[in-house]
Amino acid sequence: MGDSATAFSITDRRRFDKNGRRREDLNPRLKPVDASTIQTPLTRAIKQALDRLERASSPPMWPRTLRRPDLARGFLLAAAQLQRSVGRLMMASDKWGEEHLLSTAILGRALLENVGAFLAFLDHPDLFARRLAHDDYKYSARILGKNVEYGFGTEELLQKEAEQLALAGHLTKLTKDEIANPESLKELPTPGVLLGKSRQSQPELELQGNRRFVFAQLHAFWYSNLSAFTHQRMRALQLATGCWDFDNAAYMEEARSSATAMAVLSLLCVLTELDADANNGKAVSTDVLFLWETLNDFNELFRRVYILRYRELTQVPQVGASSTPTSADHV
Repeated sequence: MGDSATAFSITDRRRFDKNGRRREDLNPRLKPVDASTIQTPLTRAIKQALDRLERASSPPMWPRTLRRPDLARGFLLAAAQLQRSVGRLMMASDKWGEEHLLSTAILGRALLENVGAFLAFLDHPDLFARRLAHDDYKYSARILGKNVEYGFGTEELLQKEAEQLALAGHLTKLTKDEIANPESLKELPTPGVLLGKSRQSQPELELQGNRRFVFAQLHAFWYSNLSAFTHQRMRALQLATGCWDFDNAAYMEEARSSATAMAVLSLLCVLTELDADANNGKAVSTDVLFLWETLNDFNELFRRVYILRYRELTQVPQVGASSTPTSADHV
């Protein structure tokens, strides 16, 4: 991995020092970038990746088939929809727009979960696919059990759900013992497990190489805060109240920028991995290359992630050396 793996420590440096002063090197404040400059190539890169995955599936099917192109397509569609949702909320112009910050924080956590799971899928495709199937069957069985216990739904509807669960077990090739005892199945690893930071150790699914370093940076910088918002801890109440009570244009602009950057970076990681995976380890999409050229020094976190892994995958020329790609650049 050379310099890419050692350029930065993966230690989680605190955002505030012992005197309560913010560490400027981890400040998410962004340099000016026109959102339209990013969204157009981002949309094209998504479409290009989807077209490639759908050709590989021929035809595309549900992720529960566990075919690799279908699972990758599912990860990409989820990441793209979450990123677009964040963008739409941040661009909302109604007078209650400030309330969207809490919503984007919750979407942001889902995006980070998506990136971590997708990287683990690339590192351990067969094993992670099986774990997805086990996790899906286990939770589907729990949901059906609750519906039966509390009488949610008609007898006909519950029977249909049971048939769908049986079909899912068949599609994912579970054994008779696994189908009969779904609680024995292992659940999908959490981000902490993927980084070897959980008591529920699953070393067989931990991230490897500089993919691990990349996700460690994303996890250290964002995950704890976003989890607090998702679980409605004090930070969530503080954010909701602050957005309602205070008119602080500078703070709101920084918060919007941070949320937008998080969403774009998460999706760009997924797109770059897909492009490189399809092209012998090198990203070749004109739009993916342009996005990294534009954003690799967007803020400190972009710069770290780029140096740790994506500079090697993209071999981006010097910043500012090329212009915005056009439709003529694409097959």
